[in-house]
Amino acid sequence: MTQKLIALVKSECAPETPDNPQFQEASVSGHIMLLILKERMENIIGMLRRKLEFFSAKKEFVLTSAQILKALGNHQGGEITRGMAYFLATGNLVTRVGLALQQESGFSVIAERINQLRFVSHFRAIHRGAFFMEMRTTDVRKLRPEAWGFICPVHTPDGAPCGLLNHLTASCKIVTHLNDNSNIPAMLAKLGMYTHKTVQMSPENEELYPVLMDGRFIGYVPIGKAAAIERFVRCAKVANDARIPYTSEVALVKRSTDLKNVQTQYPGIYILSDPGRLIRPVRNLALNAVENIGTFEQVYLSVVLDPEEAEPGVTMHQELHPSCLFSFAGNLIPFPDHNQSPRNVYQCQMGKQTMGTAVHAWHARADNKMYKLQFPQQPLLKLEAYEKYEMDEYPLGTNACVAVISYTGYDMEDAMTINKSSYQRGFAHGTVIKVERINLVTDRERKTIFHKMSRDEIPTVGCDGLPIPGRRYFMDEVYYVTYNMETGDTRKHKFHYAEPAYCGNVRIVQSDTDGIMHALIQWRIERNPIIGDKFASRHGQKGINSFLWPVESLPFSESGMVPDIIFNPHGFPSRMTIGEDF
Repeated sequence: MTQKLIALVKSECAPETPDNPQFQEASVSGHIMLLILKERMENIIGMLRRKLEFFSAKKEFVLTSAQILKALGNHQGGEITRGMAYFLATGNLVTRVGLALQQESGFSVIAERINQLRFVSHFRAIHRGAFFMEMRTTDVRKLRPEAWGFICPVHTPDGAPCGLLNHLTASCKIVTHLNDNSNIPAMLAKLGMYTHKTVQMSPENEELYPVLMDGRFIGYVPIGKAAAIERFVRCAKVANDARIPYTSEVALVKRSTDLKNVQTQYPGIYILSDPGRLIRPVRNLALNAVENIGTFEQVYLSVVLDPEEAEPGVTMHQELHPSCLFSFAGNLIPFPDHNQSPRNVYQCQMGKQTMGTAVHAWHARADNKMYKLQFPQQPLLKLEAYEKYEMDEYPLGTNACVAVISYTGYDMEDAMTINKSSYQRGFAHGTVIKVERINLVTDRERKTIFHKMSRDEIPTVGCDGLPIPGRRYFMDEVYYVTYNMETGDTRKHKFHYAEPAYCGNVRIVQSDTDGIMHALIQWRIERNPIIGDKFASRHGQKGINSFLWPVESLPFSESGMVPDIIFNPHGFPSRMTIGEDF
């Protein structure tokens, strides 16, 4: 590090920035939970030591298991699990030492199930940190060339978190486990590396490169042999040699030949194998095999999209697919190369907001709220990623016949009109599924249960005092009845939702010999298009529904085709969504 600092002061190497993805690692959930677990265990051990020292100060003390249990006291059960459960439930980090993290909150989010695209994106998101949200500089938000293939350039929200909340590409992975790299120094020594003990045996005038493994200096290699050693180690990695992990990185940083304009890092051979790094697969052309490369070594590799672009003796790697730079959501945009780049950014967000099929077992789940599109359709244009990700298993969206024409006056400024006949036939009809939990266990001392007396004539309630599955309920209708076995009082509870809802099913959670005390009621609320709803194409072209236009007043083709949607043509030139016109 001292030599590197001196070289930087003498302008012999370029400075490094922590905002560059080349020098960044990811903190995954397991690593953070391990830090919390270690601190909790250290706290318990420290508390145990202090109490045992206090006990040992007495005249007679024998260390036994009974003494240890006595010292633990109330900390025997739940001390560790309570802290982990609190962290997962709130996302707040309670720590005394800080755990070398820049924030203490916001570590957990609720995985929303608006549709499958939204749900999956939660597990591919990577956030720079809440600390950087307050910074006025834009360096932390910039999209840098080093992020190619690792961080999606278009899958980031527009607004305050833009550039801070990113998503990994579809092929990118994070190294999560610690690899065994103990055999690497011996392998390099056989290839001609001088250790700090044998470097004195090297010729006096021989120039050397330092070798660093996970930031630790392990030796020197002659400059003339550096390229051959780097290539041998890379071939061993691709061949799954047991001496080097297949997820490791090998990078040779050469000295700059331009002494007046030095734009290189500190020269040397760098081998990285620690967890938290981003890696992705590419094809090694020399070995015709798939190799995992990382953010650090990619800068010093020649990776091409087309084999015809390869330079003999320089290019050794090729992308597996041209779409490797996009994320799960970005790969579902048709013709993204024909659109203005912000439109692709908007589509990644709008695609996660649309109603679709989030789950299949919605009738058996107990989520607070779910959304379901009644009649989802397959898109007319499917991409390779659409079939690869099996999006038809969780479809979202509807095909529509769109007339691009200035016709009604209700479709200006990103507005649109919908064919009323299409609406009446189920176009874009959806359902909101809510689950209401009614728990009477808290009233157990008063012996309150669900029950309807035989003398009560309430057609909206079943004989068990609960709603009738399949029935439609309106506001202020009685939908369940409770009975107090001590006082004999019957209480009627009225439906409180403003929108009418169908009772999907009623599940009994807890009951005993006295009766039912805890139930889950599922409601199905119709959510059909209304004025003010937002619709969008697959290219980030959005429009607000402003009118349900009668079919007899709509234009039609010579074959009798009538559009489902009318959209104003003035919405295309400024957005430049050329991909939508295909």
